[in-house]
Amino acid sequence: MQSKIKEHMMISAFLVMFIIHSAQVGVGVLGFQAAISRLVGQDAWIAVVLTGILFHVIVYMIYGIFNGDSKEFVHIMQKNFGSVLAFILNVGIMAYFILLAIVLIRTYISVVQLWMFPDLATWIPGLLYILMIYYVLSGGFRTVTGVCFFGVIIPMALFLTLAIPLKLDFHFFRNLLPVMDHSAFDFIKATKELTFSYLGIETLLVFYPFIKGKSQKWAHLGVAMTTCLYLYVIIITTILFNVNQLDNTPWATLTIWKFVELPFVERFEYIGVVMWSLVMFPNICLYIWSATRIGKQLFHIKQQSILISILVIAFIAVCIIQLPPQIKWLQANVSLVGLGITYMLIPLLYMIGLLKKRLC
Repeated sequence: MQSKIKEHMMISAFLVMFIIHSAQVGVGVLGFQAAISRLVGQDAWIAVVLTGILFHVIVYMIYGIFNGDSKEFVHIMQKNFGSVLAFILNVGIMAYFILLAIVLIRTYISVVQLWMFPDLATWIPGLLYILMIYYVLSGGFRTVTGVCFFGVIIPMALFLTLAIPLKLDFHFFRNLLPVMDHSAFDFIKATKELTFSYLGIETLLVFYPFIKGKSQKWAHLGVAMTTCLYLYVIIITTILFNVNQLDNTPWATLTIWKFVELPFVERFEYIGVVMWSLVMFPNICLYIWSATRIGKQLFHIKQQSILISILVIAFIAVCIIQLPPQIKWLQANVSLVGLGITYMLIPLLYMIGLLKKRLC
């Protein structure tokens, strides 16, 4: 039985743009450049554009999935795959959102420990994050939306500072040449590598019933904003670093901020790390909210009770994961699941919906 969302709990269509953009921009922006540079070198910007186009197609498919009567993802899964298989898949997607939030929290804490406080105990920032997440999610989805909105607006000036090092003498625009110097297979591998940085669009499957009015164009604008941001970052990075330098620069964005010199602050990358918490926090909230929403529909338990359980699990997991290889292993596997949901499950649901329309 589908529960109808009350109007006071719904959001305006234009806010979808901010939610989508906020969900897609996370810790990946701080260091995605090195991985794709190894695969396509100076053509990395082309891989960013191709990945953006792919995610526009995914947005189109998601809205195609909801063209029918049902507006709840859990019920659509039950209609298409049966109760047993749908239950397993929904639990898997719920676990995926939880793990994605854990990866983001732990990765950000590792950045803080690496760049600012090497001796900082993991549980301290982990507990602070968990308490803030509980506070925001207790206010419901509209509160999460507000956090996403400010998480996009407030840090905008931070991205502009990335262009400041271009005034220095060691930037080289010829680093962008030659263009299209790699094979199609290289671009496919780079697109796969970039997918982790673009993940977040799948939350639309869960919060879709909370949207008032037509919102597809706003969702596409959100993906376009994300693509423009990644394009801006990768072009500046390519101009400042050659391929060999990037290979030894795992956190390229933070390294660029080291070049920024302002009269009132000497180590600008510290400001970048601190401000990035405003970028990270909204998408972590959105992932955990999506998990609680699915859990509520599957287990018929109050969302607040599920939230507390998930946050306890997340806190324990963040404290247990300590070594960099453990973080990388978790990132790789969560990214693999995200690939499956984005490039397999969503197109499959879309195709099933098309077949049903033609047969009816």
